[in-house]
Order: sequence, then structure tokens, then C-alpha cells
Amino acid sequence: MVSTGSWRNTLGFWAAFALTSAIGTFIGLRLIAPTSAPPVPAATPVASTSLGDWADPAGGSPRDPTTGLPKRLVPAGSYERGSNPRPDRRWVPPDEQPAHRVSISQPFYLGATKVTQAQWMKEAGLNPSRFRKGGDFPVEGISFVDASSYLRHVGLRLPTEAEWEYGCKAGGDDPVVGSSDPAGALAEIGWYLGNSGRSTQPVNLKRENQFGLKDLLGDVTEWTSSRYDSTEYRRSATSVTDPRGPEEGSEVVVRGCTFASPVELCSCAHRGHANPETRTFIGLRVAHDAF
Repeated sequence: MVSTGSWRNTLGFWAAFALTSAIGTFIGLRLIAPTSAPPVPAATPVASTSLGDWADPAGGSPRDPTTGLPKRLVPAGSYERGSNPRPDRRWVPPDEQPAHRVSISQPFYLGATKVTQAQWMKEAGLNPSRFRKGGDFPVEGISFVDASSYLRHVGLRLPTEAEWEYGCKAGGDDPVVGSSDPAGALAEIGWYLGNSGRSTQPVNLKRENQFGLKDLLGDVTEWTSSRYDSTEYRRSATSVTDPRGPEEGSEVVVRGCTFASPVELCSCAHRGHANPETRTFIGLRVAHDAF
């Protein structure tokens, strides 16, 4: 970091990170023990000092003033979360069933793309990514604990699992599963096994969806703020509003797919899950309440 302010921001970030990581390491050791797993630490953001900074400026591309991250205002609405068996799919994972109606009662902001390595390094100073090909590549190799520390530092949050899928489907059907040519549809919107060259690729090169969001499928998966429960959908009502997931759980929901995923594993409804200390090809996308 060149400037004194940037140096102080970096120091502040890593001080918070060190404390959070120490807590996370303790949690990780507890998860190995035969006793019941403790709840995953929640990604509670610091309140933004100026919500007005997130208001869409007339005639401009809206960006978060702290991180420079491009973002989109996602309208309130409803969609069908999960998926049911259908003739064009040979198998639907049990934890995606049954499909049920979910309402998002309030508009919210969602990052237009994944957080990039340059955006991460602006606040953190270090790059944890395995593929360090440029600042416009998605940051990866970060744990849920890392992501939580970053988000506390910049005053943002992770999307819930329900918000993420709503953004991916843009309020409609799954763009891949609902297509007569799943591989072709996926190639237009994401980097996967068939077109990635077995590596991550820069963000913002694929077609955006109707909410103005890009890169939700492919490249790297994304942390959400929701804890994972394989039976959650089976216990859900036929219609729910603003679900946040179970209060406790030893794993966190990861959404999307990666540059190494086959088309069969790339859908908006696909549910991944990981220990909060896991550092693989997982990145993040920021969110923020609109009001």
C-alpha cells in the first residue's frame, strides 16, 4: 500500500481478520470433536455510514463508494426455489426438492459480478487466489471466515441462499435447466468445464441476466450467509417469505459452480456446502439492504 490511509485500512483489515481467524480456528477444532457442532459464525456487517451512497445515480453505473464494486438493485418479487424431477434431467439432488415458492419482500443490492482479486487486495493487501492472472479475475481460496472479515471491514454482507438463487434466476426459470441446449445456454453466461480451459477467467465477460447480474454460474462458487441443512426444503411450507436458513449448522451453503464443473452441476438451484474454514475455489459476491 502506498498511502498512509491505505496502509491503515490494510492494518485494520488484518487485525480484524486475525481475531476472526483465531475464533474460526477454535470453531474448526470443535467441529472435529465428537460433541455436537457449534453454530457457524454469522456474517454480520457493520452498518453503512451512508446508505444514500448506494442509491442508483442518474445516468451512471452504480458502484459501492468503499470498494468500487459495481452493484445492481434487485427488485422485490417471488420465484420457485429448488427444482423437481423433470423429463430432461436424469437426476435431481434430494436437497433441491421439492421446489417451492419464495418471496423476497424487499429490494436489495447485489454485486453485479464476483469480487475480483484487485477489489479484495484493495482492502486486504494480500491475494489468496491460486490463479493469480490479473486483478479482474475472481478472488478465490477464501474461507467463510475470511469473507466475513472482509465484509465487516467494508460494511457489506453476503446474500442469503434464497437471495442468491433469486438473483440467478432473475425472478424466472433456471437459464440452464430450462434451456433446450443447456451447454450452449451455460456457455453464454459462465465459465465451466466446456469453455474455461480448466482455469478461472476474468469477470464481466459473459452476458448479464435480466437483473443486470453476471457470472453467477461458473468460474468459482460463492459463499452465502445461510447455514446448510439437507432437509430444509422438505420441511419448508409451499410458500415462504425471506427465508434465511436454519439458525445453527456446521456447514455453510455455497452456490454456483466452478470452471471445472460439468454442465450437469451448473444450475441456479444446485446447493453446495462447506465447512466455514474451507479454502478451495470459493469466492464471494457482496450484498446490501436497499433501505
